[in-house]
Order: sequence, then structure tokens, then C-alpha cells
Amino acid sequence: MDDDVVIHRAGWVDEMEEALIRDPKIGIIGLKRKDLWECPWYPDPAWRSVLRMLPHEAGQTWIITEDVHHVMGTCQAYSPALLEKIGYLYQPFQYGFDDSLAAIRCKVAGLRSCFLHGYEIDHIDPGGDAYTLEKVEATKSGSPNNVEYHRLKNGYQNGTIGIYYDADGGQPDSGPMAGEYTWRLPNLQTR
Repeated sequence: MDDDVVIHRAGWVDEMEEALIRDPKIGIIGLKRKDLWECPWYPDPAWRSVLRMLPHEAGQTWIITEDVHHVMGTCQAYSPALLEKIGYLYQPFQYGFDDSLAAIRCKVAGLRSCFLHGYEIDHIDPGGDAYTLEKVEATKSGSPNNVEYHRLKNGYQNGTIGIYYDADGGQPDSGPMAGEYTWRLPNLQTR
């Protein structure tokens, strides 16, 4: 969860957890920001979402989710089943695309991404400072980060890059691509 988000209703953590329990095909569940495009009535099918009522028994609270292609990383939870299949999150850059890449890896792993319906949240970062402008530049079409994102996305989708990452950022089970992005955390014991 980002440190600059306001959630306007209590109970969201318990409800997200309950959704993951009730539907084992959910890999990523999040709370939806107001500025996101995907919605059930969007004219372009690529941005059209689907509302789904999760299974429930008499007396249980109804839980509605919105299946989407990409759960923005502002506030999200990952199912244990997803983490078994994709391992750790992978952020190849200082900023950006880690949530998008996780959603693609989730889909390739055979699981769904969705928002928990009915929770209003606000991302309160006003933007406009040097750091925000740098983030925007890093994700623009044609930027090195954007080009690399599309290379990874295509590799995950066509199977040439494995979706599993270990704690060191390596891909131990992905054949010829194993270790391409390997990095090591500093040994803090020696500092």
C-alpha cells in the first residue's frame, strides 16, 4: 500500500482476505482509485471490467469484485496461491511497472486480478515536484523503462521469460533467461 492513500471506509483488510478465501482464482485484489479507466461500461473491451459476486452462503456478507486486467499498486493484496506461482515481486526499475508486471504474471499463472467493489480511496500525492515529474518521464512511451516493460510483458505472455522470481530477483526455473536480472542485496552484516 502506498503511503499517500486515504481509505474512506473501515473493514477493507478483512473483506479483501475473505475474498481471497472465497475465490481461490483471485491472485491480486486491490482497492480502486477514482482516476482509473477500467469499468464495466467502457466502450473499448481492452478497458472493460466485469463485476462478479463471490460465492457465499446464507448469512454471509455479499462480496462483489471487479475483474480487471491490472490492479493499480496503490493498495493491493496477493494471494498465497499467486506468490507460490510467481515468487517475489519484481521491480526492474527505480520506479514503475512492478504492479503492471505482477498483474501480467498473475494472468499467466492462471489467476485473476480484481478490485474489491464499494471502497472509495484517494491517492493524495499532489504531484508536480521533481520526483513526480521524473516518475512520469520514466514511464512515457519510448523511454528505456517503457521499452523494457514491454519486452518483459511480451516475454511473460509468450513464455520466453519465466514468471517466477526468487528473493534475489533471479529466475531459477526459467531456462535460458535464468539469472538475467539477478541482483544481490548488500550484506548488512559486514557494514
